[in-house]
Amino acid sequence: MDCALVSGPTEGSEPIVAGSTMQWVFANCGTSTWPEMTTLRLIGGPALMHPVLGVPPAAPGQTVVVDLDVSETDAEADVFYALVSPDGQPFGEIVHAKIVPKKKPAAPTPVCAVLQHPGGEANQPMEALQGEVKQVEWVVANLGSCPWPDDVTVTLFYNTPGLNHLPQVIEVPSGVEPGLTVQIGSSIVMPEKAGDFKAMWALTSPSAPEFGEILQAEFKVDDFPFMEWMTIEPSQPGSSTDTGEPREQTPTLNLSMSVAVQNHLLPSHGEVNYDANSDTEGIVSLGRVRGLRRGDSWVQTMILTNDGDVPWPEDTALQNCFGASMGCGKICLDGKPVEVGESVALKMELCLPSNPCNGGWVLTSHQVSPGVAQTFGPALLLEVE
Repeated sequence: MDCALVSGPTEGSEPIVAGSTMQWVFANCGTSTWPEMTTLRLIGGPALMHPVLGVPPAAPGQTVVVDLDVSETDAEADVFYALVSPDGQPFGEIVHAKIVPKKKPAAPTPVCAVLQHPGGEANQPMEALQGEVKQVEWVVANLGSCPWPDDVTVTLFYNTPGLNHLPQVIEVPSGVEPGLTVQIGSSIVMPEKAGDFKAMWALTSPSAPEFGEILQAEFKVDDFPFMEWMTIEPSQPGSSTDTGEPREQTPTLNLSMSVAVQNHLLPSHGEVNYDANSDTEGIVSLGRVRGLRRGDSWVQTMILTNDGDVPWPEDTALQNCFGASMGCGKICLDGKPVEVGESVALKMELCLPSNPCNGGWVLTSHQVSPGVAQTFGPALLLEVE
């Protein structure tokens, strides 16, 4: 007895998708009729299809059609079948099929976009007086096809030194449905000195690294103080009389950081480009990486310099504040203060979770304001295409 495969999947042909139906057509190419009780049996691989099927008798030159339902599976598999005589002897050609999992539809990704900025469409600096309380507000829309995650937060990660009394966290409604908009706002007390000031918050979700936006507000504080601050306090007994002349303000000592050197150690198929105009106030670009594949690892080295007025606290750390952490959520420094003018070398071990994605990092410390994570220095932004 003998048989040959006339049609149907075999080695090298297109794989069969799990959950579908496949068909083999066998021909009796021998010189005798296949006897009653001849079967098609599984002889190798997982039982994703019926392991034993009866095959009707077939005279030489006749064909037999066998249909098989393929079970669902989460992994690729190879299965092998052969015709077996009633006395348990296989004969003819061994047939093979490759089974692959059914592709699952991609889960919808939450999306947001800032429709309205505090400074108008171009987000120009807001005019303000010294000591004035300014109300800032952003209008953010859900432009995706799924609700926002419940863990969406708005967290401060940069502010110009002197712009104090900023909310570290701004509340955001949870589960914002597709097509809806939300108003995110806060009241901010202006500094008691003139100048240009800026603050940035990150709208992010720990459960959705690709979700997020940067909420930015800029202020141009005038020389003239806010009227409520012009009230003359009555002189206390034994105190000097207020002459009305400007009081000398005590200079503010600032924590600050600058990036002295940075470098990417990429796989051979990756490359990095630096846009000369990508750095803005409060943000330093770590470049735009291209050519990497999901799961690729690489190293980013940096030398950070204390260019401020005071040493960095002992608990200073570089922490992810926006977008994907890429496997580097936090890097602690050496555990000792970094003096003014000194530099520290950091090595970020990164891994690409998805392509494309963005990530931001900033220096933080809890010693400046106990119980509150104080950020300082520019945010470091990395883009992967």
